[in-house]
Amino acid sequence: MKRGQNIGKIIAILLTLAVLGSTAGILTHAQAELRAQIGVVDEKERQAAPHIKRLEELAGQIRKLNGEVETLERVGTRMSLTVFTQCSANLYERCYPIAKMHGEAGIFVISGEQMIEREGCITLAQYDELISCGWEAAISLPQDLQAAEDYLTALREEFVGLERDFPRAVWFEEGTFVRQGVQYAKEQGFNTMLYQLTEPYAAELDTTMQSIEDPIYIPYLFLAQNKKVFPIFREYTDEGGSCALATRYVVYANEFALNSDRADPEQDSVVGVMGNVYEVVAAEFAYHRKPAEYRAELYDSYVVLAERKNEMYVQIEEIKAERKRLNALITEIFGAELLL
Repeated sequence: MKRGQNIGKIIAILLTLAVLGSTAGILTHAQAELRAQIGVVDEKERQAAPHIKRLEELAGQIRKLNGEVETLERVGTRMSLTVFTQCSANLYERCYPIAKMHGEAGIFVISGEQMIEREGCITLAQYDELISCGWEAAISLPQDLQAAEDYLTALREEFVGLERDFPRAVWFEEGTFVRQGVQYAKEQGFNTMLYQLTEPYAAELDTTMQSIEDPIYIPYLFLAQNKKVFPIFREYTDEGGSCALATRYVVYANEFALNSDRADPEQDSVVGVMGNVYEVVAAEFAYHRKPAEYRAELYDSYVVLAERKNEMYVQIEEIKAERKRLNALITEIFGAELLL
């Protein structure tokens, strides 16, 4: 009996060992399969790694290009020119010599009150000299557009009588730069619009130039007499750098009358303010322009901007195509074979 029990124990032990051996074999096989799968994943990751790295590089390139498209500044962003909102005799006698001394020219404004050959205003000969030296005349529009037609007709008749071309620049006084006024000015053939920098309508403007004759929009800022120009330029060129800028210097005859007997140019506020404008701009920005140069450079800058944008758009599309191809390769590598 005891012998039979021992044999039974031996058989049980042998069976247990057999089961354990079989289980161990199964586990060993599973472990081998797992290691094989991990090896496959590792190999696939190794194959995909350069593609994934390239995708990350391309994503960075697209972000950079999109950022450049949004922030690309025109060549002429920091250009400036000077606007004199009058055409009194003092424009020629006092302002013109200072501008000429600095090699500059500006835009002067003709209105119903101040016109060539009228009393106290510039003469036709002086007008011709200014124009020949690179100056440009602008017309001031009345706030009431219903009265503008008669007003412009009268001014045009005066220019016909003088046998001179009618100006194509228009100056909008503060608060008058509105959609209807701009549209009216375009219909009247004006192609240069001068407006106060803070006008709300400016944000709606389509400033794209398709040709050199397209309208340009020039924001001006007001420079009061004896006011330092540098902080003003710094403020508007740093914070509003997307705008080309015109300085506006308002000159009235009574201001000159106060200074007419001063022999020392350093004591002449007109000389001081204008000199400050030219010298600061030349020293700090180097973008002061005569009217014709302003338009030409602004147009060139739009061409440069358009060409660069087109180049970037092509690059972006090429990058997108490469990303699509790389994504397809990565999908093919990992595809349905990935079991883990």
